[in-house]
Amino acid sequence: MFKVKCAVVGQYIGQAVGTLVLHRNVSEAAERAITRAAAKKDLNNDER
Repeated sequence: MFKVKCAVVGQYIGQAVGTLVLHRNVSEAAERAITRAAAKKDLNNDER
């Protein structure tokens, strides 16, 4: 958890300066895998 104190960092993560953020440190490849798994799970739930 951290507080966005810099406009550059805030812009990079899509948050306003002063915002408290809970941020996971996940590689881009892992994030894509997580996103794909969640999308696949959603599709499986829609078919029922």
